[in-house]
Amino acid sequence: MSSYLLAFVIGELHNKTTKTKRGTDVSVWATIAQPANSLDFALDIAKKSIEFFEEYFGVDYPLPKADHVAVPDFSSGAMENWGLITYRERALLVYPGESAQSSQELVATVITHETSHQWFGNLVTMKWWDDLWLNESFANMMEYEAVNAMHPEWHIWDSFIAQEGLSALRRDANPGVQAIKIDVHRPNEISTIFDPSIVYAKGGRLLYMLKSYIGEKAFRNGLRSYFTKHAYGNTTGADLWAALGTSSGKDIASFMNPWLEQSGFPVVSVTQVGSTVSIKQEHFLDNPAKADRARLWPVPLFSESLKGVDTLTQQHGEFTTETATTALINTGAIGHYIVHYQSDSQKKAVLDMVANQKLGEADRLMLLNGGSMLARAGYEPYNNILTMLSAYKNEASEPVWEMIALIVGEARRFIDLDESLEASIKQLVRAIITRQYQRLGWKEKVGESASDEKLRATIIGLGAYADEPDIIKKSLALFKLYQKSADAVPSELRSIVFSVPVKKQVPGALTYLLELHDSTANSDLKSDICAAACATHSDTEAALLLKRLKDPKLVKPQDADRWLVQLIRNRYVKQVGWSWMVENWSWLEETYKQDNSYDMLPRYAAGACNTQHWAKTYKKFFEPKMDQVVLKRNIAMGLEEIDSRVTWLERDHAVVKKFLTTYIT
Repeated sequence: MSSYLLAFVIGELHNKTTKTKRGTDVSVWATIAQPANSLDFALDIAKKSIEFFEEYFGVDYPLPKADHVAVPDFSSGAMENWGLITYRERALLVYPGESAQSSQELVATVITHETSHQWFGNLVTMKWWDDLWLNESFANMMEYEAVNAMHPEWHIWDSFIAQEGLSALRRDANPGVQAIKIDVHRPNEISTIFDPSIVYAKGGRLLYMLKSYIGEKAFRNGLRSYFTKHAYGNTTGADLWAALGTSSGKDIASFMNPWLEQSGFPVVSVTQVGSTVSIKQEHFLDNPAKADRARLWPVPLFSESLKGVDTLTQQHGEFTTETATTALINTGAIGHYIVHYQSDSQKKAVLDMVANQKLGEADRLMLLNGGSMLARAGYEPYNNILTMLSAYKNEASEPVWEMIALIVGEARRFIDLDESLEASIKQLVRAIITRQYQRLGWKEKVGESASDEKLRATIIGLGAYADEPDIIKKSLALFKLYQKSADAVPSELRSIVFSVPVKKQVPGALTYLLELHDSTANSDLKSDICAAACATHSDTEAALLLKRLKDPKLVKPQDADRWLVQLIRNRYVKQVGWSWMVENWSWLEETYKQDNSYDMLPRYAAGACNTQHWAKTYKKFFEPKMDQVVLKRNIAMGLEEIDSRVTWLERDHAVVKKFLTTYIT
């Protein structure tokens, strides 16, 4: 066994236990502060996870027991110690009647992620850290595979596209981003390679792409061969490619290595004249001037429209279609790239398919994402993406609305350049949510889908930002009712209902929430209170929240960075949060230098910088810290990210302002 997988847990704990079909003991543990019924959901998922992976991989779980332990204060989200998996409480415990659907999905995916590691990482371990993806990329994809088998009604693959896909593409478009497979020369470099958007999200997407490329049967047969041959041993990526190559009859190394060993991804441009389709690939970056024009990938086209071709291996190719209708590329958004339809007629045809619900959810989502990324990089003006939203007026998919909400968040960045835009953006938001708000309302309906349950929170959250009068009124009323009975507010809406009185500075609201935070053991409730409290518009209240961060009795060290980051990203109190970070950097370094939270701070801070002023502020504070190996990459990427963003916002400010002015009149 690899020594990094050894763990002991000692404490005053209670547990619930069950057995798998083969007789493996499975237990979930928590401190006695947690109610016994908070263990039930995790126990069911943990048991079913082992049973699923034994069947999927064709290799039995090798240990007699599997313990899952909720640790009250834990620097990592979870850790796959062999047979003794440790978690933050929020990643393992589900409180019946109090935990939202989104919380249940989080817990299920974390448990299945860590359980899959018992094979990928534990039974077979990478030879060295440059092949970390053999652990994390596979666990990222397999968590969704397992949850989909247990809860197909959740449509978790759509969440995979929305969450992992967006995270991976947007990070991977940054100049200087690491490749998935990267050399590691010294121990102090190890913690710097755990980029969640690359090694986890991008890697998971590439393996999902590979599985779709070679087929489910070949994929599973190859994994079975890999585990059987290399059990209790160390491997490299070449060992896995050999197994999958044998099972599929394809040269997997030639297909996958360019995706793993090169950073970034291509934009695939499609031009169609009649039945002739011209396709070109080029390296995509937020800053196109820094793109590598010679970089190529074997691009799986995933197109039902093209004759006799499945991959573009050169920079340019010409193909033919069965009919003269618009050829669609990357159907299902499976490939790790964005598509740029070149002509107005192509764009119109695709948007007509969106409006008539003739494209799948993943395609509708990634069409918006591609448009957004192309606009930010200067391929098209950003008002084009705002115009595209009109095709989504009947949209009822929660993952697609996640993308719409992201576009709203991007548009809000322009407010840092021009505060006069905020009223127009709020009016736009009120208009686009109207249909879904009328459909969903506030009350959960018997038998409604998990997607609608989460979508209601997205819609109401957007409305709360936009000061939609009915949503503000109902939020304030529900907040009063909650103080008498917690059942008055659906769990999925709790953070929104909490945030409105904080933003509106209702007397006593923040005090009530902080007292509730400090007295509850419910990790979901604590998280909702954090999100709501950090939405404050008051410098005084922000300073009060920051003052609490160094007291572990009030804020667990595992959570302090979350409070800080949310305050820094709140434009109303950004300066207060930033000043506190600068003044207390020594404490942050001392507290977090041994875990991944420390090297992520420059990345989080960069996300809050939208203007030349904040670009200079970021550079002044972080650039002198580039001599620290653990911080260097994320600082360099932060500088690139801010530079690209400021260029985009300044370039498109005028066209966005014109669009909004026209829209509201």
